[in-house]
Amino acid sequence: MAPGDFINTLDLVPKAWNYEDLGSIDNLFPGEQAPKCGDACSLAIDLAQTAVGHSYFQPMDGTPLNNEQCLYSEAGNWFPFEDEADSQHSALFYMWLLGIPLEPIRALFPEDNWSPPPNCSQSVKP
Repeated sequence: MAPGDFINTLDLVPKAWNYEDLGSIDNLFPGEQAPKCGDACSLAIDLAQTAVGHSYFQPMDGTPLNNEQCLYSEAGNWFPFEDEADSQHSALFYMWLLGIPLEPIRALFPEDNWSPPPNCSQSVKP
């Protein structure tokens, strides 16, 4: 990751690039009602840590976004952790976190009917 890149602090993908961060995926989404990493997810993390050892590292020197810990969902659907991880990694969510207003995002991708998480403000103001 190059300096100047932006990282959603709740995005699972950048954490999977760094051995030191793999373990943090277990408790990625804060709060009692937030979706949690289940048994299969924990097993995948353990297997990844065992397979790659400490040789797997991606520098994390980007600018963090999503400092308010904005979440889309709460526990209750079939795959809450996976759904939240997918939503946090969305390019549309990154666009919004970077300050692009909702109207242009929806105009570019009208079929998605995308919305940011409720009660969440943009990290970078337009």
